[in-house]
Amino acid sequence: MKNALKTIILAAITITTLQVAANTGVKLTGAQFEKLVNRTQKACPLLNCKNQPLTLVALTQAQISRLDAQTRAAFTKAMSNVADIWPDTILEGGFDTNFKFRMDQIQGVVLANQIVGYRFTFSAEAWDENENKAPGRITEHAFLSQDLSVDFRDEAALAEFLPQATK
Repeated sequence: MKNALKTIILAAITITTLQVAANTGVKLTGAQFEKLVNRTQKACPLLNCKNQPLTLVALTQAQISRLDAQTRAAFTKAMSNVADIWPDTILEGGFDTNFKFRMDQIQGVVLANQIVGYRFTFSAEAWDENENKAPGRITEHAFLSQDLSVDFRDEAALAEFLPQATK
């Protein structure tokens, strides 16, 4: 029963996705992108299931280096926007951070063989106040629409503290 329900949901997502793609030429607005990611993640939280409309493809360093200044600025703004909630979430768990963000990975969100947005991972240096200021990083995952108008956290992979490996 559960697998049949997932199949029905995926089929509905696929039909909706094809309608959006057909109507927009695979150029999604920020709102359409966010809605599509949220719907797809309900059936496949990590966007790695077979027969789903969206797939993730890691961008190479060469592709990342070719991103224009406007896109780079949008990623910088998105990191800040997404991390704005940290004081009310992860930092309440006894962690502290300097809020100096580092981009760790950028993936293209692909629909019909075209990148329609980005999933990215970023982090900031942090300390575990509960463990005598043990160093580490807070890592967060988020999405950015291709038109750079909408950014939102990846609800399937929320912020977490990763302790620094000891030697």
